[in-house]
Amino acid sequence: MEAADYLGLTPQATRRMAKKLVEHKMLLVSDVIGRTIKYRVTPHIVSSPSGRE
Repeated sequence: MEAADYLGLTPQATRRMAKKLVEHKMLLVSDVIGRTIKYRVTPHIVSSPSGRE
């Protein structure tokens, strides 16, 4: 799992984090292929300015 390797976490921990982010509407499920879930970032998160801006 690329995200787990990038974050330095186990795949199970990454899945749990993604599930929590979906519950809090920070990620959206964009597609489900078999057991593979693909996510996308909520448009609000992308368009909202950061603290520096």
